[in-house]
Amino acid sequence: RINCDLIGIWQVIRDSENPKNPSVLKQRFIYKSQTPFSQTISVPPIVFQVMESGTTKQTSVALEVHHMIGSFDDEIGYKSYSNITFPVKDFQGNVQWVIMAENSLSQQGRFTDPDLRGLTEYSIFLLLACSAVNIQDEIDHKERTSLLERKLIESLDPVNKDTLSNFLNEMCNFFNASYFGLYQTDG
Repeated sequence: RINCDLIGIWQVIRDSENPKNPSVLKQRFIYKSQTPFSQTISVPPIVFQVMESGTTKQTSVALEVHHMIGSFDDEIGYKSYSNITFPVKDFQGNVQWVIMAENSLSQQGRFTDPDLRGLTEYSIFLLLACSAVNIQDEIDHKERTSLLERKLIESLDPVNKDTLSNFLNEMCNFFNASYFGLYQTDG
């Protein structure tokens, strides 16, 4: 669970001709004050920086946050005081997603180690969802795959305690399965 008031998620869409260069960042989800935010907004500069560097950026100094996010607050009618922006990398080390969390709800107003662990765990679910979609895309129709991707991403609510349960339920529902197994392998 990520203890914050706002979270935004962007997917890195790569050019198939030149996979090392991302062609676009696609806004997938913004959750503001416990409400999904549906308007498409300009991608904040910090999202580009984290996508390019592949490193987490964090601050709880309001002026620094304002410089990091550009016009983001103005576009959504919000005021950010703390920020953590996190790259989600695949197994080859390529950034596939960027998660930006604003306004920690901790007593200190800063993001903590448990928040960072929550971002790490959440990133694993994003990668699993993408893998499931890619596998399904190889064996099924595109429109059904798009539906699965949308459902899985919607089920991955990063501020909800039941993220794993919601994710697995969506997987079961989509594949008409009564049971779903999740295994960890060593090696």
